[in-house]
Amino acid sequence: MQTGRKTVAAVVAAATFALAPAAAQAATVTVTGDDGNPAGLTPGAPLTIRNMDFDVGVARGADAAKFRQSVTAPDGVSLINDPNYCWTLANLSTPAAYRGNGTYTVTVTEYTDTACTAVLRQTTYQYVVSAGVAIAPPAGSFLIRPKGISTPNTLELGFTGNPGAYGYDVQYARGGVIGPDGAISGPSATAIVSSTTGKIPLQLTEPGTYVMVARANGGQFNSPWSPPVTIRAQAPFDLSSRSFPDQTGPRYSVLGYVGTKGVSGRVKLAIKPRRGGRWRSLGSAKIRADGRFTKRFVVRRLGFYRLRYSFKGGALVQKGSVTEVIRVRRRII
Repeated sequence: MQTGRKTVAAVVAAATFALAPAAAQAATVTVTGDDGNPAGLTPGAPLTIRNMDFDVGVARGADAAKFRQSVTAPDGVSLINDPNYCWTLANLSTPAAYRGNGTYTVTVTEYTDTACTAVLRQTTYQYVVSAGVAIAPPAGSFLIRPKGISTPNTLELGFTGNPGAYGYDVQYARGGVIGPDGAISGPSATAIVSSTTGKIPLQLTEPGTYVMVARANGGQFNSPWSPPVTIRAQAPFDLSSRSFPDQTGPRYSVLGYVGTKGVSGRVKLAIKPRRGGRWRSLGSAKIRADGRFTKRFVVRRLGFYRLRYSFKGGALVQKGSVTEVIRVRRRII
């Protein structure tokens, strides 16, 4: 008899379970992820992406007849043309424009009737956009041109872009100052991101300390400016010209111009026989504002000599030297 009561109870429980409605299934919502594919959103668990070109997809629950959707940007602006429209479609994908970094909110309201009067449920989803770019700083100082040559060298700076960006703004300036908005305050030049290498090629004609920033374009809105990168650009030490105004010995004079304008400091001179011997210091000469320097020196023996001009280096010009062969007769050749 006890066994019969258990059997009846089990049958009743099974029948009751069979008649129970299926568990409610809220709408499935996705946003375009960084890899370009839909990424699922979970209520109460915001998803962080970097993508700036995203669509919001909604698949209504199987127990819903229609639904309305709304997408709100971080500044509170609606990204849906008509958020009050009631959709019959089971699946819908809608473009949602980037309006800056921050939290975007998707609200889906589902209805049991086709007139959209009886609310079945309302579910909120969120995703956070954190777009941004980065410039890799150069390793050490950059030599703007080869020694003795006017053709500039090219510096290639590493660059990390952002998914979904329409393009990039790159600013740089010699002696630039970063403003409150992260951009360069005052005049600046523009650079590009190479579509071939993904790097920023840069040619500089003047030495100095440069600052560079970049940002990603997302249509009407842009990402924040990147952290600034400092570029220390230097020229090689060389001479643009050299002459001997006093060529009659044993006292001579040399007139030279350094190859880079704006350089300050002194040029050290030394001399030695072309073959063998030791360097003998001739002292130093101050570099004038126009890059000119002059120095008198004494050579008593005739013959071939090596004359060396040295610079200890500075903010604009690297440490270096220039050596030439001269012939001392009654006059320098």
